[in-house]
Amino acid sequence: MSQFSILYGLSGSEASKQAAELAWKVAEFSGGRVDAHHVIDSRAVWELLRNDKPGFIGSGPYVAAYDELTKQLRSIADKLCQKYEACTEEKPVAGQIFIEEGNPIELISKKSQNYDLVVVGHQPREAPGSGTRKHYVRFAVAEGLAHECPTALLVIQGLVEEWKSLTVLVSVDHINYKFIEACIKFAGLMKIAPKVVALDSGVNEMPADKFAADLRKALPDLADIPVERFDVSGMTVEQKAGLWQREEIELDWAPDPDTLLVLPTRRSGSERLTVFDTAPDLFVRNLTLPSILMWPEEHTDLSIDKPKHMEATR
Repeated sequence: MSQFSILYGLSGSEASKQAAELAWKVAEFSGGRVDAHHVIDSRAVWELLRNDKPGFIGSGPYVAAYDELTKQLRSIADKLCQKYEACTEEKPVAGQIFIEEGNPIELISKKSQNYDLVVVGHQPREAPGSGTRKHYVRFAVAEGLAHECPTALLVIQGLVEEWKSLTVLVSVDHINYKFIEACIKFAGLMKIAPKVVALDSGVNEMPADKFAADLRKALPDLADIPVERFDVSGMTVEQKAGLWQREEIELDWAPDPDTLLVLPTRRSGSERLTVFDTAPDLFVRNLTLPSILMWPEEHTDLSIDKPKHMEATR
């Protein structure tokens, strides 16, 4: 197989720097590569300035402002990429740097098709009522990617010291075996202990022991891996609409901060849904874990070969 490949979304934020450090660690440990991708969001600049029909003044000043702002953003992009390149000079990680202009969500999603993993930083939203409601108007890039990215998406929104385990969420009512296999392979690549947590909505009346036995029969790799069944019939995912569109999520269960949570997503018509049958951005927006791995169930063909140093201890 080819080398494990990571596409890192480069920006100037603190969360993006934390994401870069995590991407380098994954690449060093897996023997993989990290390509940095910076997108100049010219779409957002035009949306900010656009004047569809002339009113008091024509479009000339807006076009001039757009040209000047994008010029400054290109200058920032050059400085950012120079700094990133300097930071990677002494690291044993190969990779390239790409700069594009346009819609970050569309461009990252398109480029990600040739990678095994996408890593991006995300600044968690502040609690409603904190005076930052204006920021709820737009999707953050990570939230949009949670819907659109066809590749496993690792969202970093805090300092990740070290993963000690990996928890794969599945639904008792919907099992994708290839997805589980891919997650177990990734856990093996990182040498962290995997666990499968099956969420039970109460529809399937199969006893927990039989469910675990049948799952292990279908996937022999789960022989020594814990399989837990968790009742979510009382769990609420509440959506509230108002002048400022906002969703709230209340969960009775959550993994420890040193656990990498893998949340599967799947296509349902033109939408993408999570294992809770809710929009993926709901979790990116509300869960405050340092890291969340949003994994499209159709993304199972990973370039995971055993690296030369895999026999060494971590």
